[in-house]
Amino acid sequence: MATRYVRGDRETVAAFRELARYVATPANEASRYALRPLLAEAKLNIDRMDISLSGLLKRALTIKRDNRSPRTRPRYLVGPRAGSPAVRYAHLVELGTDPHPNAGQFPDTLHPGTTPKPFLRMAFEATKELVVQRFGERIGPAIEARAAKLARKVAR
Repeated sequence: MATRYVRGDRETVAAFRELARYVATPANEASRYALRPLLAEAKLNIDRMDISLSGLLKRALTIKRDNRSPRTRPRYLVGPRAGSPAVRYAHLVELGTDPHPNAGQFPDTLHPGTTPKPFLRMAFEATKELVVQRFGERIGPAIEARAAKLARKVAR
């Protein structure tokens, strides 16, 4: 049986890694640019819904990269900044709570629960087409500029 060798595999892997580096930066920039209207709409919704503690929640909202996503496929999130107290209750405001026993000072009483105030979900629904449009507007020219830069680098 003849042995077959693959040639150029290291060079191909290196080229793909280089390409990923050149594509990741424009993708990151385009993602952050595209999500700005969603962030602005979420902050407006907090004001419209008259959410108590809204100043803290509103100031904590940000666009952040999901650290669990791979570098080659970054994922961005709109939500409260890590380390902010709003991280502990933003989901409770968004989804509401069921009636539950109180803890701490009044352990024998029942909290009536809260109604959902979906400030993020409504912002997503209101801006989803705009976000996709803005991403498309930004990613195409950015990738072309990066490809031209890479071509100039290779031509040297």
